[in-house]
Amino acid sequence: MQVIIIAVGGKLLDRLLGISILERLLRILQQAGAGRVLILTDRPESVAEAVNRSSRVHLPVTVKPRPSGPLTAEQVLQAWPPLDRPDPTALILPIGVYDEPLIHALMASCCPAALIDSRVPARWLPLVRSHPRTDHDRIVTGAVAVDRQTLEQWSGHWMTAVRTAIESMSIDLVDVASLPDYRPAMRRHIRPYWFGPPSPPQQELARAVLLDAAQKHVLDLPAAVLHAPVETAIVRWLVNTRVTPNQVTAFTNVLAYGATALFALGHLVPGLVLALVTGVLDGVDGKLARVKVETTPAGRLEHASDFVFEMSWWIAVAWYLVRTGQHANALGLALLFVAAELAIKALRLIACRTTGRSLDDLSPLDRALRAITGRRNVYVWVFGTAMVLTTPARAFTMVICWALASLAIHLIRVARIVWSVRWSSAGTARFRPE
Repeated sequence: MQVIIIAVGGKLLDRLLGISILERLLRILQQAGAGRVLILTDRPESVAEAVNRSSRVHLPVTVKPRPSGPLTAEQVLQAWPPLDRPDPTALILPIGVYDEPLIHALMASCCPAALIDSRVPARWLPLVRSHPRTDHDRIVTGAVAVDRQTLEQWSGHWMTAVRTAIESMSIDLVDVASLPDYRPAMRRHIRPYWFGPPSPPQQELARAVLLDAAQKHVLDLPAAVLHAPVETAIVRWLVNTRVTPNQVTAFTNVLAYGATALFALGHLVPGLVLALVTGVLDGVDGKLARVKVETTPAGRLEHASDFVFEMSWWIAVAWYLVRTGQHANALGLALLFVAAELAIKALRLIACRTTGRSLDDLSPLDRALRAITGRRNVYVWVFGTAMVLTTPARAFTMVICWALASLAIHLIRVARIVWSVRWSSAGTARFRPE
């Protein structure tokens, strides 16, 4: 679907968490699979320069000038691409920040359709205060999916024309408040966000909304209590640099394998320090990518590389223990640990495919278990704490026992889920998260 971005004034080039409002919107549209983009603006030279400087947007973008002053529906119609273009409809967006699910929802709607919000969270109201409301107190975003024939019937100020179409019920409605908000990858409900370019007093609130949406939930205990605040602080700093998420990932891997080398050489305390730093940085790259809309296929493979270096830590510790005669069976236990972790991953996949949700977020009990069952951060803290209280060999054995106990817990939980789905109500009822 072709897109027309309505840009009034210079606020579209204001920076928010490291990138301009326009750059953020173009990256979101690119991820959503949009087609050609036309930017209708009263500052064509500066906008065209900003588009040309962008190295991450590969959409075909055209910049078209418009007179300064209030935007009208007639001006949008005049800017509509030629009739010989194959797309009969267009997504028209006033410049602003839009969560990707909102773009998908408008693209999938029955055209013509308008994006409205009937229940904006109270803390977000300062960001949308300038937008008009309908008689039923629904906020008009100004974003629509519309065909040319419908647009030809509109006139006057753009937001007024959209509001009139909504109140006359001549256009379908896509209500932000009614859209599904559970995101399995984030293990949480995230209300889709949208707002216009924030004014200086609103900048901090806008940053807080984006940073909150980039934070995964249902974390293990060390990540929730210690890592998350540090990660957010690092991301706030990195967004204003040229450091990319992939560069953070590469640096994290260097540190991780440095920890492996230290463990193998018997320098367990320095290795633990590097492992702890790795745990923090491993959350930074993904959060930075989500905040700056820089997710890449390479980034999606990160979990596989994470698993490799995590397993290398415990194999290295086992090698050191065997080499120094502290634990004759350490390598066998390390292989058992790897097998247990692979089994846990398989069980998580079964649960996700069965329920459509992460195993860690199915119920309050699952969320509590996520905090303490075997994960990289939990293992590192268990190992470090046990080393203070006992010998490295016993600390290593404790980590293996923790992994096996975690496997048993996952096995019981997934077995219950599969049984519930297959046998409840003669196999017709789906498992319902508590």
